[in-house]
Amino acid sequence: MSRIVSLLGVILVLAGGMLMWPLARTYWRYSQTTGEIIDVFPVPVGSDQVRLQLVFEFRIRSKNDKLSIYGYSQADSQYRRVEDPVVDKSRVPALTRQLVGEDPRFRIRRRVFYEASDPEGTAFIVVDGITETSHRYEVGMAAAVSGLLCLMFARRRRSHE
Repeated sequence: MSRIVSLLGVILVLAGGMLMWPLARTYWRYSQTTGEIIDVFPVPVGSDQVRLQLVFEFRIRSKNDKLSIYGYSQADSQYRRVEDPVVDKSRVPALTRQLVGEDPRFRIRRRVFYEASDPEGTAFIVVDGITETSHRYEVGMAAAVSGLLCLMFARRRRSHE
């Protein structure tokens, strides 16, 4: 029985690691800070659709002071860079309020990732709400922790037998 539980634990840990890999890779490769979306520009694509282009601002510390940098690249909930989303014209006001916030004085802080060697060229902001959100990281973490618990209890039983 303990071998089955151990095998289940290993499978859960591997599955959890595969689900969490994009997040782990992003945290390993990029530096993280917070930023805020300054403005949303709707660019007409067709008769009833627009492309939403974002401009965001984030600050990083340099040796002497804080630098304010503007970026425009977006990432989805799986930390992949995505093109500017194309939405219906009717959704633009609601999405703009959702992204910028109701009151421009109190903007919503979001995660911004950038490479330390080139923050202007590599920065991207993680935007939820436009594309589908994913709970894969929570599921991956739960699977990995469950697998580690299975391995721990299988080892404990094996030592008692």
